[in-house]
Amino acid sequence: MCHQILSACLTTSFIVLGSTLTSHAQAPEASIEILATFDYPAVTDYTNPEGINDNGDVAGSYIDLDAGGAARGFVRFRNGNFSPPIIAFGDGDYTEADDINTGRTVCGSFYKTGDETSHGYFLSEKTFTQFDIDGAFGTSVLGLNDAGDFVGLYQSEPGVAQAFIDAGGNITRFNVPEALLCIAYAINASRETVGIYENGSDGNIHGFLRNELGNLTFPLDFPGALGTYVRGINDRGWMVGTYYDSNYANHGFVIKTPNAFLSFDYPNALGTTLNGINNNGLVCGSYYDITGVSHGFIARFRR
Repeated sequence: MCHQILSACLTTSFIVLGSTLTSHAQAPEASIEILATFDYPAVTDYTNPEGINDNGDVAGSYIDLDAGGAARGFVRFRNGNFSPPIIAFGDGDYTEADDINTGRTVCGSFYKTGDETSHGYFLSEKTFTQFDIDGAFGTSVLGLNDAGDFVGLYQSEPGVAQAFIDAGGNITRFNVPEALLCIAYAINASRETVGIYENGSDGNIHGFLRNELGNLTFPLDFPGALGTYVRGINDRGWMVGTYYDSNYANHGFVIKTPNAFLSFDYPNALGTTLNGINNNGLVCGSYYDITGVSHGFIARFRR
């Protein structure tokens, strides 16, 4: 376990790599404190937390080298214990756990053995439920809230990803105008949705924010970034994700529109991702060490 506090000034404009780039008046100091670093038991190659609920339970995925590199889901409970490997319906070469709500319902995607088409799923206690968008070539469920609303992606045709939201049982498919792909990663209690899209003009990845009425804010980019992945949002509108710079190095971030931006790097890491944030300021993500191995961590964001 690692406890370390990294502080930076959260300004009314923006920060890159902890350095203030404007002379605007500064808000109170913001900090990210690393609470725990972990790997799924016996895994030494890849552990990636994806979502965190208000209890501090984390859902994520790991690579099972003993199973030929198959992906498995997991839950790390708030007491530090881990669930058995999550394998959708007990079958398949690939199961990813992408989010978990306060009721401990897990969502994600999986491939069935002999079928390379992805399918969404929900896991509640020990019961799996499959979910597919009608007519889609593939479906992934990537985020859900406590009310049971959920978001994700579907393939309208092979290799073409578009976003969807299921709010109260009503499915809406959407896309950022002129985007080559669009993926919805997370949804909060107000049905605000965040995700990414690929810009057809520059080929780079940008973030977006969609409100309950369907209005889109885009591009939602970390200042100076070459690409921005917005991965999580809490009920207060704080968002987390990852951006890459001109050297294609990955950095985590915490942002809130319209102009609060904080960059975060795990100490001595080759790259850092932030994937989920809960209403208590707990953040989950991963970092790559100097050997290229990915480890999970939980941190606390304060401002």
